[in-house]
Amino acid sequence: MKFLQFFLVIIMMTICTWDAEAADPKDVQKVVELIHNKETKGLVFWKPIDEGVEVVFIQGGKRYTMYHSGFGSINLLSVWVRPDGTSDDKILLTFTDDDLDGKIDFGINGKDGDEEIRQYFKSKKMYSPDKEEGTRFKEFWQAQYDAAIKAALKRLK
Repeated sequence: MKFLQFFLVIIMMTICTWDAEAADPKDVQKVVELIHNKETKGLVFWKPIDEGVEVVFIQGGKRYTMYHSGFGSINLLSVWVRPDGTSDDKILLTFTDDDLDGKIDFGINGKDGDEEIRQYFKSKKMYSPDKEEGTRFKEFWQAQYDAAIKAALKRLK
């Protein structure tokens, strides 16, 4: 019995400290290629902006806006997600992968009532050096990013 309790404690510790895996960088690159192609099927909106492109698509009841910029040394993919048919910033999720490595570097949600703001950022080129804040939300934001990449690959052709 003690062995079983020990085993369950080890499993729970592993689950609680599990670090969300990065999205596959090859999948991220495929999404970037798809959103840069104006002829990609499944896009609701496509617009070049400066050195990048912004697109909108709908998948699974969610409205995704993605922006990729490859300007100079900056190579990022930013994503905004909200339920389709809504426009309230309070329910907007915003997150960014600064160097297309599949790892989330920034995430923040809108605040609705007493809801906690779940902000995360890890500094790289765009933030203060060697700084990471909101680490308790990192897995949440990584899961959101992974889901957005999968939604794009499923919807865009």
